[in-house]
Amino acid sequence: MVPRALVPSFMEHVIWPSITDPERYGYGFSEIRERLIKNHVGIPRSVYRFVVYGGRAAEDLVHRTMDLVYGSEDTGLPSWFVEHVLAWMVGREQ
Repeated sequence: MVPRALVPSFMEHVIWPSITDPERYGYGFSEIRERLIKNHVGIPRSVYRFVVYGGRAAEDLVHRTMDLVYGSEDTGLPSWFVEHVLAWMVGREQ
């Protein structure tokens, strides 16, 4: 799991590029992981290490977070994480 303080970085560097331009940044977990391996400038080390080395836990979090961004209400993610993701998305829109 990504720590609360790093949810914005997780969203900005891991999730959002794949939401806005999946052809360029990849949509599947393996594509996202490869993108981070090739270019991890500006990504906090713990976020990078979690996605690259976190295995199924990282893959599950990425998929559930993307589901959340696309509007799924039943992602099974902790409420604090959902709140932080939604707050980041609202801040992004402003």
